[in-house]
Amino acid sequence: MLKILQKHTLIAITLVLLMIILSQFQWHFAFANGLVINFQLIGLIGLSAFFALGEQAGSIVAFIGLVISLIINPGSWLMGLVMILVALVMWLIMGRHIPLNVHLNRNQLISLGLFSGSLQFIWSILLAGGMSWYLAGYRTSLWMIYLTRMTGPALIIAILVVIGLPLLTGWLRTYTEDLRPPVPPSGSVEINLSKPKKDQKGRK
Repeated sequence: MLKILQKHTLIAITLVLLMIILSQFQWHFAFANGLVINFQLIGLIGLSAFFALGEQAGSIVAFIGLVISLIINPGSWLMGLVMILVALVMWLIMGRHIPLNVHLNRNQLISLGLFSGSLQFIWSILLAGGMSWYLAGYRTSLWMIYLTRMTGPALIIAILVVIGLPLLTGWLRTYTEDLRPPVPPSGSVEINLSKPKKDQKGRK
C-alpha cells in the first residue's frame, strides 16, 4: 500500500510540473483593449491526471497545477476554465465508470480522447467566441476576424488532446491501476452437498 501511495505521489508531482511547464508554451492572442488569451496544453495534463489518478486525487492535482500556472501566467485562465468544464462533463458522463480497479482497453482510451478533444474544441470556441463577440461591440465583421484567428489554435489543441490523452492516460494507468484479484473471505466455509429431503407429505 505504501509503494502504491509513493508511486501515485510521484506521478502527481510530475503532472503538476508538466502543467506548469506547458503553461509557458502557448499561442498568444491579444485583443485591442489589452485582454490576453493564451491557448495551451495544460488541459491535456489535467485531464490525464483526472483519468489516471482517479477523480478525487486527479482533481486535486489538476487544481494545484492550474492555480500555480495561473499565478505564473495569468493568461492561462481561458484554458484553465475549459479544462474544468471538460473534466466536469466527462465526470458526469463516465467519471464514476472508470475507477482504478477497472482496466481501460485501447478502444475505450481512444473514445476517451475523441470525446475529450471534441469537448475541448467546443468549449474553447464557445468561450473565446462569446468573449470576442462582446469585445467586438457585437459587430459581426470584427467578431468573425477574432473568431477566425482563434479557431486554428483551438483546433490544434483539440487534435493534440485527441491524440495525446489516450497515450498519456493509458501509459499512466499502467502504473496506477489496481487490478489485484479480490481477497477471498477468511475463516471456514461450510458447504452442504447433501440432497434436500423430499417432502413426505401426501405420501401414505
